[in-house]
Amino acid sequence: MRLRSGEAAFLYALVEHKSTLDPGLPLLLLGYMVRIWQRTVGRDPAAVRALPAILPLVVYHGARAWTVPTAFRDLIAADDSVRRHHLDFAYVLADLGRIDDERLSDLTTMRAGLLALNQPRDPRETFGRLRTVDRRPRLRCRLR
Repeated sequence: MRLRSGEAAFLYALVEHKSTLDPGLPLLLLGYMVRIWQRTVGRDPAAVRALPAILPLVVYHGARAWTVPTAFRDLIAADDSVRRHHLDFAYVLADLGRIDDERLSDLTTMRAGLLALNQPRDPRETFGRLRTVDRRPRLRCRLR
């Protein structure tokens, strides 16, 4: 990708899918990020000065509201004078249960996929919601 400055940059998108609350998720994401950077560096220690940016994204579709901190530093059990010396990153949270169906995506197929992912507990409700995505007759959903 190109930055606003015109410089080339490599952005790594790290996408994690969750259907239940996971208090250990920020630590899990950090582990993934470290492994990505280690693989990037490999045997070239000079590469550590040019680590790719990693954008962590969590797609959540659980019934309960997401309550896990989205900033890693919020997990450190110390005051700000100590926490400021710790690594910090924030992940992007897409809580599908808190987004109106119509706002999930402008792309019909993407919105249909997110709707199906968002409500897997009751197939009748899922198919009913999918019917609202595209009202053209070719979209048919039937339970068997």
